[in-house]
Amino acid sequence: MQSEAYTQEADPIGVLVAFRDRQVTPIAFHWGKKRYRVERVNLTYRRRDGNKLYYHFAVSSQDNTFDLCFDTIRLEWCLWRANENI
Repeated sequence: MQSEAYTQEADPIGVLVAFRDRQVTPIAFHWGKKRYRVERVNLTYRRRDGNKLYYHFAVSSQDNTFDLCFDTIRLEWCLWRANENI
């Protein structure tokens, strides 16, 4: 039986995206020394914090779920949440 490890981090990550029909779609990302291929985008949403706007992408990869966050002011990606099966 597998257990799950849930973390809320905000770790900086590298994200490979595709631009199609005026939409951004994450394809893969690097977290630590590991590369994850995005198998499915489950949900996208926007979040405001004062004058800052963030775009979130809830994605699945290898039975794990991740929330990738794009900061529109800094133009940086971070891993907002991770739920890994270990």
